[in-house]
Amino acid sequence: MEVTLTRNYNPYSTMNFNVNYIAIFLQSVYTKIKNRLEVLKMVKTTELLKSLVPITQFNRGQASRIFDRLHTEPQLIVLKNNQPSAVILSPMEYERLAEIEVEYNLLMEASRRLAQSADKPTYSFSEVLSEFDISEQDLKAAEDVEFE
Repeated sequence: MEVTLTRNYNPYSTMNFNVNYIAIFLQSVYTKIKNRLEVLKMVKTTELLKSLVPITQFNRGQASRIFDRLHTEPQLIVLKNNQPSAVILSPMEYERLAEIEVEYNLLMEASRRLAQSADKPTYSFSEVLSEFDISEQDLKAAEDVEFE
């Protein structure tokens, strides 16, 4: 993306100033985003390379050291014949992914229920509160309950 600016413009002209200012701003934003994406690509590639573990390291008695890496890395990719053959997750990463799965399933269930009840009447939050004679302060003061 290239921006050309008018050389002899009236600095007191609002139109010239706005167009040139916006063009300069957009050019700088575009350049920053492009540079940031390049950095992110390099970081992702570097992280991926660091997470590769040849299966021969397990055969050489280095399993303990490999598993210790999971304290600082979310996952490791085990290579067999230079091809990924397994992924080892840290307990924290496993829990994070399991929570995402549960939340996704709940979202799908809620979406299904909304689709099934699309033709039924709905009630606003304030209507429900007034129906049951509850204030927002009552809700804030109430104890949190967790459903399983």
